[in-house]
Amino acid sequence: MIGHIFYFIGIFVMILSIYNIINYFKYARIKKWANTFKKVTGKTPNIPQYPSKEDHDTFISYPIISYIQTIWFLLGLVSNSWYLFLTLILTNVLFSFLLRKINIHFIENFVSYIFNIIKFFLILATIINHFHIHYDWLILFR
Repeated sequence: MIGHIFYFIGIFVMILSIYNIINYFKYARIKKWANTFKKVTGKTPNIPQYPSKEDHDTFISYPIISYIQTIWFLLGLVSNSWYLFLTLILTNVLFSFLLRKINIHFIENFVSYIFNIIKFFLILATIINHFHIHYDWLILFR
């Protein structure tokens, strides 16, 4: 029963992942604008300083959704698919670390976008597996 609740929450997380995928390039553009604004003025932009309210909302909602995903992944460590969630968490940390070191916007945008798509499909696969397939994913790694 708790597993069903967890994966129903996962459906919500999956929908949020779709939102992040759709709005990723918009978020990347706004993030670049905000970083440039901060370099020029030395201040973080306020709500009225953003090009539009929608841009501000996208800029704020993207990281919040990423945090929600991360919390769901952490909770997934106590599920039967803990190894998939551990892989997602470790991969997320590794990508974040590497992308900060690379600091090339085109590569950062491409890799982050692809990783968001991969996260979506892994979330979808774990949800489908829980409700329908009931496959032990650990067999694939043996």
